[in-house]
Amino acid sequence: MDRMRELVDQLNDHAYRYYVLDDPIISDREYDALYDELTRLERETGRVLDDSPTRRVGDTVLPEFESVRHNGPLHSLDKAKTFDEVRAWAARAEKLVSAYEKESGESLPPITYVLEYKFDGLTINLLYEDGMLVRGASRGNGIVGENITPQVRTINSVPLSI
Repeated sequence: MDRMRELVDQLNDHAYRYYVLDDPIISDREYDALYDELTRLERETGRVLDDSPTRRVGDTVLPEFESVRHNGPLHSLDKAKTFDEVRAWAARAEKLVSAYEKESGESLPPITYVLEYKFDGLTINLLYEDGMLVRGASRGNGIVGENITPQVRTINSVPLSI
């Protein structure tokens, strides 16, 4: 339990430095190793501390930006580091689609996948109304993000209208 407390405190400090202060002092790989150790200990003990970062999706919206509540939650994908973990994730996705089809009576096209390396901090939620871009927001904590519309409008690959 002492090691779990130590890991929670370290990870929360590192998350604060990364998300709020924009001043990380360890690499993503080092953070992930600590996080993975914590999740392993939580599984083994069946205990999750109240302030464990495993209970969170993202972190605090910076006060310099306007807060934006997303229309729906932006969930974080599980990390998959092996082919078996990717296969397990795909099996869960197939099961969800099958359940939806059964419940709705709707037939969906087969699922196809594209795998890419994960880039932290690149999620942008775009909102279009009547075909026009009206808002770009960061992922934030998955429920509330930061309004970054002026910055998004400068990205040439983001269409201003659809």
